[in-house]
Amino acid sequence: MRSLRISVAAALAGACGGGFAVPLAWGSGVPTDAIATVGNVTISRGAFDHWLVVAEKTAAASGSAASSPLDPPSFTACVAFRRRQDPNAGSGRPRPTPARLVAECRRDYATVRNQVVPFLITAEWLRGEAAEQGITVTDAEVANMLKSIEAQRFPTPAELQRFLASSGETQADLLFRVRIDTLSNRIRAKVTGGGAPVTPADVTAYYDANLSLFSKPERRDLRIVVVRTPAQARHVRALLASGQSISRLAKAYSVDAASRARGGAVVGLVRGGQGRTLDAAIFGAALGRLIGPIRTQRGYEIFRVQRITPASTETLAEATPLIRLLLTGQRQQAALDAFVKHFEAKWRARTTCAPGYTVTDCSNASTTGLATIPARSTPAGATTPTAMPKAIPPEPVIPTRHGRPPSHLVRQDIVIGHGRAARDGDNVTVRFVVKLWTGRLVDDEWDQPFSFLLGNHEVIRGFELGLRGIRPGGRRLLTIPPGLAYGSVGRDKIPPHSTLIFSVEAVSVTR
Repeated sequence: MRSLRISVAAALAGACGGGFAVPLAWGSGVPTDAIATVGNVTISRGAFDHWLVVAEKTAAASGSAASSPLDPPSFTACVAFRRRQDPNAGSGRPRPTPARLVAECRRDYATVRNQVVPFLITAEWLRGEAAEQGITVTDAEVANMLKSIEAQRFPTPAELQRFLASSGETQADLLFRVRIDTLSNRIRAKVTGGGAPVTPADVTAYYDANLSLFSKPERRDLRIVVVRTPAQARHVRALLASGQSISRLAKAYSVDAASRARGGAVVGLVRGGQGRTLDAAIFGAALGRLIGPIRTQRGYEIFRVQRITPASTETLAEATPLIRLLLTGQRQQAALDAFVKHFEAKWRARTTCAPGYTVTDCSNASTTGLATIPARSTPAGATTPTAMPKAIPPEPVIPTRHGRPPSHLVRQDIVIGHGRAARDGDNVTVRFVVKLWTGRLVDDEWDQPFSFLLGNHEVIRGFELGLRGIRPGGRRLLTIPPGLAYGSVGRDKIPPHSTLIFSVEAVSVTR
């Protein structure tokens, strides 16, 4: 149950070469044309060689240093490539010795090998577990799923072909990836679907023990103008005193691009986020009174408080949907953790690797412990086979919604992560894509993760509530109603009264 670390294994043996056991075997009992056995299934050397090429092509496409050809044991092509790429060639400076180049090639090969081998083993673990649990996926289901994914990610057939050419993968590889991922999801659903239901007593006990989690701080909405110099500040202040609109003056004079675009509007500010001086001025100001100029790091700020939303605490009834989600998620995670511990121990005991291909997923490994973590749940920074190229680029697909949007926060765990569950006071790093309920994309921060302090009200309320309990590697769909987002004001590309759908992935959760 790991990240989409899937392999060709037996089903793709014809495409990748090998895959049939022969009488000859390594001392480990693994056939000589294979790298490992999982139970009575053989993982062929041809499958390994195929995915090694895929990994090399991916490294080359990303500009990684590990882009040279890998041809053990002599590494002749790798050494020749490195000599051609040597920046000191022809400069008269010392050049690396053949022994050093071979050592570098051997190191890079070991790095990729230690990604590819677990990648292949995991596929067989998942296929074997699915078979034992009676879980299946039909060819038609796989084909339809892949067709849907390709339609989302590759608008034209030419783009798909370019991806296949650049990655070294085949259509059969993509089908196999989708099959294994689907089996993984169905195993996870079966494991996490039979837990004890959350009772009203459970909800009440959680609410009473965590009342502070349901407190909403005072929020203030402003119109603000930010200028660079004292002279500009006096000029703007005089214009405001003469009756001119702060909205118009913000558009004309403000150096703060975000608020200027909205006529100086800044909504939902909470105490503690603006710096000590400005914070004190904002939360000490009377409603409707013109304040400033206040000197800050940005310059000189003049503002008027437009709206004050008093601090409040959600009632038990209001908090119940979220608490049910949190408790259900905790129980699902506990069930998954227990299953994974048994799953990995069982399948590791059934896995034997050939000399030169032994990793910690193998029962005959020289080291102890497990090399990887369960399905789609790799902690940030871990060196695991998630570095293997993905068949489909990893940006999420947010499904199209129909009908009336919900009036409450809806959380859907797509991937249950692994490790520390996020709680107030944690520094959470996430990546996300967000669309309106209508399907229009309004922001894409998937390639630019950002961090925030959970519980410090640095993000919209629905986003903060929706991410409590998420673990590194976890992915959620959050449907956030206007009251927990930007309300009747809106923001940038987000119209007033908008329901937002986020696909969020937790990169890390730290204290």
